[in-house]
Amino acid sequence: MCRTTSTQNDDDDDDLDTQLTILVHTIEMLESVRDDLFSQLASSQREIHLLEAENEERRDFLDRTRQQLQQEQALNDEITKEIEDLIEENDRLDQLIQKRTPPSSD
Repeated sequence: MCRTTSTQNDDDDDDLDTQLTILVHTIEMLESVRDDLFSQLASSQREIHLLEAENEERRDFLDRTRQQLQQEQALNDEITKEIEDLIEENDRLDQLIQKRTPPSSD
């Protein structure tokens, strides 16, 4: 019976060694996956920072463009007002000329 117990113990030891080996390989695989995920995360974070910086540049460009368009619109409004004033002045002068010009006697 000693032999059977010894053989049983050897088998149990072999099973335990196999399980430990599998566990070690699983841990190594998980550590590798974790390292890959950390690397991907770091890469993604760098990309996010670059995209945020690019987005900020575009926002600044749009703000400057909007401001420039508002200034140009204000100038356009001012020019339009001056043109309208000149048209009114021209009409007034035409009326004065017509009042002072005697009708033609054809």
